[in-house]
Amino acid sequence: MYATQLDLNARFGLAEITALADHDSDGVADPGVVDAAISDAGAEMDGYFRAANYAVPVTQAPVVTTRICANIARYNLYTNDAPDQVQRLHDDSIAWLKMVAAGTIGLGVTTDGGEPPAREDVIRIDSVPNVFARTPSSDGDIS
Repeated sequence: MYATQLDLNARFGLAEITALADHDSDGVADPGVVDAAISDAGAEMDGYFRAANYAVPVTQAPVVTTRICANIARYNLYTNDAPDQVQRLHDDSIAWLKMVAAGTIGLGVTTDGGEPPAREDVIRIDSVPNVFARTPSSDGDIS
């Protein structure tokens, strides 16, 4: 699971999540409703991750996956006519997942779920020391 009900409450507010998921009108978000929305979002994410050859579920998922999952789960809680902001966050999350699936961006883990190996093709730039400095010389002039 890439997000929890606590993540949704923290990101979008307890009042909004309760209003969307309180199907029995007791003033409390129904855990089953929220869990289903999160589970559906996670399954959707796994489909994109699987397309990029990641082992799913991604166990060492980067923090961004919590945001993506929360955005999709929130959208899933709206049964009809999600507000524009919710729709936009959902669409942005799907666009991010499509980039992962296409290999444009990575998750920072190997496809088998482990940490990626250290890279040897790192660029290193060395330079010579400064020739000129802004320190006063012995006669008071700046050299």
